[in-house]
Amino acid sequence: MATTTTMRMNEETKTMEESKEDLPEWVRSLQNGAIREQWPPRAHDIDWEKPTNEVYHDPLFKDFSPEFKAAREKLDYSYHRNPAKSRQELQDVILARVVQAALQANQQHPQEESKEEVKEVLPEEPGRRPWIVFSAGPMGVGKGYVMATLNERGLFPLDRFLKIDPDLLKTELPEMPGYLRQDPASAATKVHRESTQMADVLLEHALQKRIPTLVDGSLRDVEYYRSFMERVRREFPEYQLAILHVTAAPDIIRARAQSRAEKTGRAVPEALLTASIEQVPASVEALSPHVDVVFTISNEEDQPLKLLSREETAAKKTEKKECKILGSLCAPKTDTSTSWKDFRQTWWTTLNGNEKKVCRFMPKWCEKQCPGMSEFKTCWMNSACIKSAKAVYSSAYPSFCPGCTMAGGLCGMCIHDKHWCQCKECGPESAAMKMKKKECSLTTSMNSLFGGKKKHGQPA
Repeated sequence: MATTTTMRMNEETKTMEESKEDLPEWVRSLQNGAIREQWPPRAHDIDWEKPTNEVYHDPLFKDFSPEFKAAREKLDYSYHRNPAKSRQELQDVILARVVQAALQANQQHPQEESKEEVKEVLPEEPGRRPWIVFSAGPMGVGKGYVMATLNERGLFPLDRFLKIDPDLLKTELPEMPGYLRQDPASAATKVHRESTQMADVLLEHALQKRIPTLVDGSLRDVEYYRSFMERVRREFPEYQLAILHVTAAPDIIRARAQSRAEKTGRAVPEALLTASIEQVPASVEALSPHVDVVFTISNEEDQPLKLLSREETAAKKTEKKECKILGSLCAPKTDTSTSWKDFRQTWWTTLNGNEKKVCRFMPKWCEKQCPGMSEFKTCWMNSACIKSAKAVYSSAYPSFCPGCTMAGGLCGMCIHDKHWCQCKECGPESAAMKMKKKECSLTTSMNSLFGGKKKHGQPA
């Protein structure tokens, strides 16, 4: 027994020593990891073939940085890897900005009432019932566009939600430009595990602080989400759960994927696209009994955004007894039909029956608030759409590209406030050609202005 224990300890020591050698020494010696400029590619270098969750894993560091310590302790470290202390400090800066954006939006009422009125209408916890909303939809369906449009029309208070999106978290990591330059096709994969771990930290933090939260994803991992929803019911019963399911006809989704491939040069494999189209509706159906309400929204081409249905789920229908315990007046509805007016009112449910007060201070309903025609096809170059998305996301994710977010990654991404685009129309090579043409045009104009002579061999 003693020999076996000694052998195991020797193996663990050997593994830790090997891992210690793998961790770059500059990572361990960083005095302030929160400074973005101290990380690659602006400073130092790393093995660009390895993903960040491997590069910055430190098996010798068993603790957690203080700001999100309680949330990090809840994660499953049989799956995740604990990052080095300096890396956690960098992550904390990114995560804190996302949290702060949601908190600031919730402190500012959308209307111009006094603080006293707002406090009466929007009571502090446990008066309000926070939501966790899961957005779901296959690739290319236009979830980002739909959510930003609903927010702009005052139908869904997206700006008041803590927005958890692993894809947007990827754009905040400093290594992304380096991975993009090395291999654009695999860049997102290299930061995927780290971005999903950061998303899990955000979700745990939101639960602990009772912050309204939007989780962007596909819901394809049914078992994970079912387990999570059941846990929320047990540990955080004041939360309400909803699914916003965005749909479109399969041929429309495939056409959008083809259009994106032509612009970006990056095609989604047909098998993966088909699986996404088929699996997401099945996942939504499987998870429906575990949430309070499911809204299905259609985002077809050249048609108005349509609210197809509101499904009062089994969880909602059995909520009457729970509501009595919580002191709510929220008897479940039996009518599965709904309107955009009803949709808007859904997100203001309270525990103490203040819905009528809330609605009184909301803008008077008018049909102009309906989303109208879908502009998903052109939203990535529509200034109004881009302005709407930027107003919602930029404070939480300053490196994101509004056009890409609205169009589901149509043209690339922005890194450190600079558009690093992969599309053929404005990618690096195209940009260089445009700059060369601009310089040639400027030279021609100057020669014409000052009477410069044509050099030998210069085209007429």
